Amino acid sequence: MPPLFSIPIAPLEAHPGGTITCTQPRGQQVPIYLLTWTSPPDNRLTTPLLRALLAALDALEFSGAAPGVVLTTSGLPKFYSNGLDLDHAFNTEGFWALLYSVWARFLTFPMPTVALINGHAYAGALMLAMAHDYRLAPTPRGFLCLNELLFGAPLKPAMAAMRRSRVSGHC
Repeated sequence: MPPLFSIPIAPLEAHPGGTITCTQPRGQQVPIYLLTWTSPPDNRLTTPLLRALLAALDALEFSGAAPGVVLTTSGLPKFYSNGLDLDHAFNTEGFWALLYSVWARFLTFPMPTVALINGHAYAGALMLAMAHDYRLAPTPRGFLCLNELLFGAPLKPAMAAMRRSRVSGHC
């Protein structure tokens, strides 16, 4: 499956950077676009990764690609994403607005979106998955958690709204 395109993820401090690659499996009745991000060691949600994700969604929407289904997944088998780099998030001007714009982009994307969670999805990563239309966790490996609750960090209003809109009242 040759890539349709690749978007670089710039390096940032302890994060060496990586790529978001879009591929299209053949033989599907409806086009499927697989966006795979790989940013070792654990796909932390940093400004460069979020910007690359927005660029990948723009490339899909505005390239003239046939309407289809967008799946997101990780190229790292252990982590879908280990969530936010908290130091980066709290010390980078505009980070929260960028994160919320990524969530909004998924919530309003003109094609159905599916988070294919192939490993751990902690905190902000689980919130990112919740911004998709559907979520699949096909392997028994991996934890899904909002660990902010464990260490007493309050959910920001946008996070609480996302959780309320995506998780039923049975929790």
